[in-house]
Amino acid sequence: MRTVVITGAGTATCQGVIKALRLQTEIPVRIVVADCDQYVAGRYLADAFELVPFANDPAFTDRVIEITRKHNADLLVPIVDMEFLGISERRADFPCTVGISSVETLTNCLEKDRTYTVLDELGLMHPRVYPASDRDESTYPKFIKPRIGRASLDTYRANNRAELELALAHVKDPLVTEFVEGVEMTIDTLSSMKGAWIGGCVRVREMTKSGVSTKGLVVYNGTVLGQARQIVERLGITGPACLQCFNTESGPVWFEVNPRFGGGTILSVAAGFNSPLFLLKSVLGMSVDGYAPTPVARMMRFWQEVFIDGRGNQIIPGESPTASARRSSGVA
Repeated sequence: MRTVVITGAGTATCQGVIKALRLQTEIPVRIVVADCDQYVAGRYLADAFELVPFANDPAFTDRVIEITRKHNADLLVPIVDMEFLGISERRADFPCTVGISSVETLTNCLEKDRTYTVLDELGLMHPRVYPASDRDESTYPKFIKPRIGRASLDTYRANNRAELELALAHVKDPLVTEFVEGVEMTIDTLSSMKGAWIGGCVRVREMTKSGVSTKGLVVYNGTVLGQARQIVERLGITGPACLQCFNTESGPVWFEVNPRFGGGTILSVAAGFNSPLFLLKSVLGMSVDGYAPTPVARMMRFWQEVFIDGRGNQIIPGESPTASARRSSGVA
């Protein structure tokens, strides 16, 4: 039995990684999740739950190290961007493999202007960046987002100077770029912890909510996948990544490189690219062969509820109180 610890149990991303590891039958896995909120659905999808401080708390990384030791973890999968630098800085202190990139790589991914510099070096397209003081009316619409941000929070489209000023007042450390239109794509990729490319899967983001894909389509696009590999290898990403671009008539325009699993990774998993499983196999020194595509092509998401009683025990509608109590206590 192998143990995987995953942070961010309240996120769709963590829950997708859990589902991916549950779908496979090659490796028996015990899943431990952690979150700063004890009332999160991911807690009830896992085998164990641990409460942690907020990621900006100085005690956060020590607590995660403690959890990996307590559960004799084989792999830690950090999920939330704010956790990454603190965890990566102390990778040597963990008793297990940490599925995350180096501090330098993380910084180049998390800070969008640094990412664009790397794209320039590769000769790949990205949105044109404007100074906030730009007064050329021909450059609208513009797009405003935090230079360091996540989950599409505090992002705005400005159609004129007044809207730009309003957006700038709401965004701390803003990055102002051209507004790009095209087919929005996410590319789920995986590299070994030594940086060797394992593979990737391209999906069209047909509908999103709070930056997470709620309706998607798997496609094959050799140009997009090839450029994604160039970016991943140039940045030195180890472990998972999800990259985003707009595929335009002129080619892919790249705007995000996230050094982690994506919120819609489960679609790639269902299509045959089970990157959480491949990461675990790679960490364990097992062979990771090219993935075999499945007939799955499209994803449509729906809500799924988790119910608990006053003591925090899960209740399944239609299940008898006796059965719920026996399950919560671990009695077969």
